[in-house]
Amino acid sequence: MKKNIVFYDTTLREGFQTPGVGATDEERVKIAKLLSDFYRGSAVIEIGMPANEVDYTIIQSVIKQVPGPQYAFLLRCHDLDVKRAREIFSQYPNNLAHLFIGTSKQHRDNRFKNKLSIDEYCSLIKQKIREVSSDTNIKQIMFSPEDALRTFWEKGSGNYNGEILSRFIDAALEGYIEGNRAVGRVHPIIFNLPDTVGIGTVSQNKEMMRFAKDKYSGRIDLSVHVHDDINCATASTIDSVMEEEVTYPQVAFAGSGERNGIAKAEPVIAALNENALINLAQDQAKSLTPTARMIAKIMGINLDPRYPIVGIDANVSTAGVHTQISRKDSSTYHFMGEKYGNPVRVVFGTTSGSDTSAWFLEKNGYQYTQEQVKKYTDAMKRKANSLKNYLTETEMEIMAEHFVKERTSNGFRVDDYRVISQKKSDTAEITLDVILDGQTHFWAARGVGPVDATFKLLAEKLGYKDAVLSSYKTVIKGDGEKASEQVMSSVDYNGKTYWGRGISDDVTKAPVDSVVDAFHNMHFLLNKPN
Repeated sequence: MKKNIVFYDTTLREGFQTPGVGATDEERVKIAKLLSDFYRGSAVIEIGMPANEVDYTIIQSVIKQVPGPQYAFLLRCHDLDVKRAREIFSQYPNNLAHLFIGTSKQHRDNRFKNKLSIDEYCSLIKQKIREVSSDTNIKQIMFSPEDALRTFWEKGSGNYNGEILSRFIDAALEGYIEGNRAVGRVHPIIFNLPDTVGIGTVSQNKEMMRFAKDKYSGRIDLSVHVHDDINCATASTIDSVMEEEVTYPQVAFAGSGERNGIAKAEPVIAALNENALINLAQDQAKSLTPTARMIAKIMGINLDPRYPIVGIDANVSTAGVHTQISRKDSSTYHFMGEKYGNPVRVVFGTTSGSDTSAWFLEKNGYQYTQEQVKKYTDAMKRKANSLKNYLTETEMEIMAEHFVKERTSNGFRVDDYRVISQKKSDTAEITLDVILDGQTHFWAARGVGPVDATFKLLAEKLGYKDAVLSSYKTVIKGDGEKASEQVMSSVDYNGKTYWGRGISDDVTKAPVDSVVDAFHNMHFLLNKPN
């Protein structure tokens, strides 16, 4: 890393405030390992609040099973939080104590039963920071005046932005200096200035950070934690680092965090790397996409296909001009290319032309006539238009077999199926009526839900035991009575990806159909006649 930038990753703490997200202790340990492997010592990883009984057991699991990274623990300015946290600090030396208290007028009016004055707030902050900073087991200390941006806008007798906020910063800084005298830390206290309600623009957050930098230069380090309610969090965080105001940018993977999340780790990391503010190793950069997708999967977050940098459609070319040029040099439109582990994909839709069709046929070894290319391209556009979606390479290859090879028979098809779900055990049983090489079969299996059951059954019975269900995404197409669910699944086998699609107004049928279609297509393409 350059310029002493240290990512403050709060996926395991802030990320688990995402609505609907959850994970077992074991799964959180897996996420900690993924984060540790990716950052390679260039991040502080915040785990949780020791005063929270659930977090306490998770923290114990993580520090024992994934030792090494610097872990941060969140503390309220409260006796219980300090007491519980000290137990952790004594066990794990590579730590950071992150104290916080809401400081805006809204917080001051509502946080305590008896409303505290600004002077009383300052006294409490100073006392708790002094108490924690005098603990020799604590490596570093961060303080967050929660809702700092709204606190920054408050004006006192001096009538200037930052007047009230600076009183709280001064109190914390005084407490740190007094408590640290016996410890002698060389590192200054870190001040995190959050936009907790996510209402600040890039320029407004910059004004606050510039104020703190100018007033406290050399005496504190700065961190920023911006919520994404108006979609400015990632840009504000990148800007704060680019302007050399912030050393500890706070991020979370997979768009996670309270409400709309905080700054997205993936584009912040990529932007700082592209602008030479950090220097990721080549293999480290390539691991960004698989790391992000795995974390999202564990957390139960369905990444938007166009999620920045790592989304499955984030690096796609579909328009005719784009694909034609991208085939010559992908950096023309995709300047990041495969650098972050998300290879450029050319997809095929209503805006693709015959040049793209011909390129695809040649790439896959098909010899064709101009008439065949014309029919092939027309059919591609009609199908994409009817699906209201692009076609995958698998579908394009299936169509090539039809239009160029004039091949239609597969030798394998599923005529019908039945799904029985067991709510109590979270399992499902699927029974397939199959025609394989002219013979009728009735196959059945159980799994964790109908998709898992269908995948395992077809992989085993068709002889693709090493196959992996690599992605699964669903969208709703249309509105009202005409609405339908469209599910796309991909199966990886022997180094190649095979896509399947399911469309139905039945929420069980579409997912199962997509898996069946993926295996149907894979079997068709892997069993071409000589």
